[in-house]
Amino acid sequence: MILAALMLQFAGPLDVAGVWETGNGRAHVEIAETADGSIRGQIIWYASYEQDLAEGRDTSDTILGKVLLEDFVRSDDKWRRGKIHDLRNDRTYRSALSRSDADTISVEGCLAVFCRAQQWTRVPPDQQIRLQPTD
Repeated sequence: MILAALMLQFAGPLDVAGVWETGNGRAHVEIAETADGSIRGQIIWYASYEQDLAEGRDTSDTILGKVLLEDFVRSDDKWRRGKIHDLRNDRTYRSALSRSDADTISVEGCLAVFCRAQQWTRVPPDQQIRLQPTD
């Protein structure tokens, strides 16, 4: 526990780069800072992709590689004014990201004044899987 507290001190609230498992555990999103200083998150793995391939399902319209998070602006304590894309219904919402602890970020999506947050957990390097979409 002391090590986690020390890591958060060194990481800071804006250090969200890395691979994160979504709140429902069905996808891994790689978050990286872009050249313009914003952050962007892209899906690198999702739970049913390998099963779809094994069962011969069409994967041409996969969510693999899609951008889930983008255009966030750095503030003092979190990333604000970003966008999160709901790929199920093809909608985009305002979003904010903040670091909860060394291995957890809070991802918030808002529609008007109504917001909902999910806790995403860091995926350790030895458990990261980067799938490539098939053509």
